[in-house]
Amino acid sequence: GDLLSSLLQSPSAAKLLNQPIPILDTESEYICSLALECLAHLFSWIPLSTSITPSLLTTIFHFARFGCDTRVRKMSSVNGSSQNSVLGQERGRLGVLAMSCINELMSKNCVPMEFEEYLLRMFQQTFYLLQKITKENNAHTVKSRLEELDESYIEKFTDFLRLFVSVHLRRIESYSQFPVVEFLALLFKYTFHQPTHEGYFSCLDIWTLFLDYLTSKIKSRLADKEAVLNRLLLCFLCGDRYEDALVLLLTEVLNRIQFRYNQAQLEELDDETLDDDQQTEWQRYLRQSLEVVAKVMELLPTHAFSTLFPVLQDNLEVYLGLQQFVVTSGTGHRLNITAENDCRRLHCSLRDLSSLLQAVGRLAEYFTGDVFAARFNDALTVVERLVKVTLYGSQIKLYNIETAVPSVLKPDLIDVHAQSLAALQAYAHWLAQFYSEVHRQNPEQFISLVSTALEAITPLISSKVQEKLLLSACHLLVSLATTVRPVFLISIPAVQKVFNRITDTSAQRLPDKAQVLVCRALSNVLLLPWPNLPESEQQWAVRSTNHASLISALTREYRQLKSNAILPQRKVQLEDS
Repeated sequence: GDLLSSLLQSPSAAKLLNQPIPILDTESEYICSLALECLAHLFSWIPLSTSITPSLLTTIFHFARFGCDTRVRKMSSVNGSSQNSVLGQERGRLGVLAMSCINELMSKNCVPMEFEEYLLRMFQQTFYLLQKITKENNAHTVKSRLEELDESYIEKFTDFLRLFVSVHLRRIESYSQFPVVEFLALLFKYTFHQPTHEGYFSCLDIWTLFLDYLTSKIKSRLADKEAVLNRLLLCFLCGDRYEDALVLLLTEVLNRIQFRYNQAQLEELDDETLDDDQQTEWQRYLRQSLEVVAKVMELLPTHAFSTLFPVLQDNLEVYLGLQQFVVTSGTGHRLNITAENDCRRLHCSLRDLSSLLQAVGRLAEYFTGDVFAARFNDALTVVERLVKVTLYGSQIKLYNIETAVPSVLKPDLIDVHAQSLAALQAYAHWLAQFYSEVHRQNPEQFISLVSTALEAITPLISSKVQEKLLLSACHLLVSLATTVRPVFLISIPAVQKVFNRITDTSAQRLPDKAQVLVCRALSNVLLLPWPNLPESEQQWAVRSTNHASLISALTREYRQLKSNAILPQRKVQLEDS
């Protein structure tokens, strides 16, 4: 530590951060890098103690500034010489090494009482660095500044922010000297100006950690909820209320998943190659974004719903309005939208609708349980809309329609239809709770919802329907038969059609996955007890007979196999063994 300080030739540690970054010769830079590497190694195993002095911390943070000094990189690129370029890289490396030291200290969860003041000092200095990195002026936007910094430095700095929020925020937010509000404002800027997708993913993880922290703190201190919220998030960007801040975060995340606002970046995402988690880059991007949306919904359900639903409605209107452009052609039906601009806009709208349907489905859990009655109207609005959309898609068969750009628009139309079914499936537990509330009185609205949903499903239970859409319909059928399972389900004509379709040996067999799901659904309709009814009203005798008939029909061909076609094979196997 003394060696580093002497190389910087600083007369006062307190004033160090405000001084210009010194010019070091090659030998000094080499010695500094070795010293920082040693410190990082030491910090990885020694406990936090008084050996780590304020002066040492200040010196390390001063070196961390080397990584966010864009002037050095500019000078080396302008001067063009390889020597200048190497010097610029070395100075940047000092910043990376310094951040490694800081992160080793940050990763320690066991912090002695006497060290908490040092932590506060560290965060104050980090706040200064974050201000420097996200500062805008005539020559720089925040994004252009971040683009000019070394990627390794940005990664280390993001790691620091993650450690701060996950490990130490609970210690620091009570200190009046630490500007929590301003810190969150800078984190917001830092997040939404990331130059790479990976950087943005990492920042979303930080927000997820922060929202988890906030949720757990509220749950543990419900009596003091308002005080906690106001202290943590009082107007960190605009307005003067906590709710406005989180809604602003929600709005920005929603904008980032929509082609309408973020087309250039979204089109860069790979939607074909699967990673180790069996998801594409696009699916990962969407999933992480929706996790933030869901956590804001948990904190502010009314505000989150009023932000999301109007956006969904706008895109639904475009989809529902496509019927007027469907015309009859010689080979079937065609979507009469041919202009290149119109096709591109429709493609973006359909992609956005698919994402927003997934968002609405992700929020289903926040309408059930203790909050069912309080949020009933919002949930009913969503479910009614989803039922309408699924029926619309099945009736006019947009998934089979001819389009001007079949390689683009047809997959879009199939995906929207499949996602509307999946979103409705997510509300199966809400439908089950709805059924338990109304089964003895005025169940007409519930019966209408379930019957209409089944009308949307039935036409899709066909080997001629694309597998993605077919499986979505089958999964919804299983949820209705297993989770909701109303007493009237078996008597609905649409369910009778499915029974007839699956037991008709002359009909073309469904793909194996779909066949299994449909059989499971039909079996559950007959086997599982009806909710809200006593044992005496379960009609087990009739249902048992019907189930036996179903199994008999499903196994007819198997049972008709001749025994002499099987026995020789068994005999050969026995001889071989």
